[in-house]
Amino acid sequence: MVMNMNYVRRVALILLTIGIINLFTGCGLIDDISWKLHERAIRLAEYAENDEVERMISETTELNERQKYIMAMEIGRTEYSELKDDQKEAAIKIEMLYEYLEEKYPDKEFEYVNFVLESLSSHLIVKETSDKKHRSVGATLRWDNKTKSYIYLDNYYLKVTASDEYEKLIEKHLKEYNPNADFFLDVEVHSVDAENQTVNIENTGGSITIVIENVFEDEAEGREYVADFVDWLLENNAKYGAMIKFIALNKEDFEMATYSNYLRCFYFENKEAFYFNCKIEEGKPYFW
Repeated sequence: MVMNMNYVRRVALILLTIGIINLFTGCGLIDDISWKLHERAIRLAEYAENDEVERMISETTELNERQKYIMAMEIGRTEYSELKDDQKEAAIKIEMLYEYLEEKYPDKEFEYVNFVLESLSSHLIVKETSDKKHRSVGATLRWDNKTKSYIYLDNYYLKVTASDEYEKLIEKHLKEYNPNADFFLDVEVHSVDAENQTVNIENTGGSITIVIENVFEDEAEGREYVADFVDWLLENNAKYGAMIKFIALNKEDFEMATYSNYLRCFYFENKEAFYFNCKIEEGKPYFW
């Protein structure tokens, strides 16, 4: 009888344990509690940021010339007193992000493109007009509720500076490979060493466009040129490949070619001596 009672107690304890586990996991109670805590943290952050926004709005009395220019373009109004609160917030945050970029990159010039105002995070898109390629730059203003302040982030280094540095490496190699070939490049890096904020060629991926004066007997010789280039990429860039676009122009057309009219793709229509694309897969070039 004692043995039976002990057995019954053990079984009851096991069933109770299983029930508790099911209560907290099988029914999703833990997930539900975690989600509610997450939602509460977001609401608290939004309340805190709203207080900061109200402070900035109340302390601002007028727009500067840059803000007026942007607001005139976006909403057709430039007087601060005529703006709605969200428009005042946008004008203030645009200027905050502009000042951040100008302080971080004092030798660069930026032209306004777009702005997105969101709760806890806002995003400014500009073009770097001091760069001949006029590439887009993104900057983000994000509310940090731990410090009750804004933090600034930007992809300028990742998308522009890294591309320029990688382009210099490629340009140096191609000039050494064939000193007689005139060309210009468009290199866009998609992956760099973000943690160390440096270009690590072993961890770089992206797209490469080569516009070159036609010094080849035919397209087959041009593909050999690119195949050798792929070998160099693989030797120096083992972890990632790249998408390569190759455009060969006759001498007179190449002399008229510039990066700006390369961007207007129609300029090259029916002018190519030949062109092709190449993708690196499993250590080999694939042409089409």
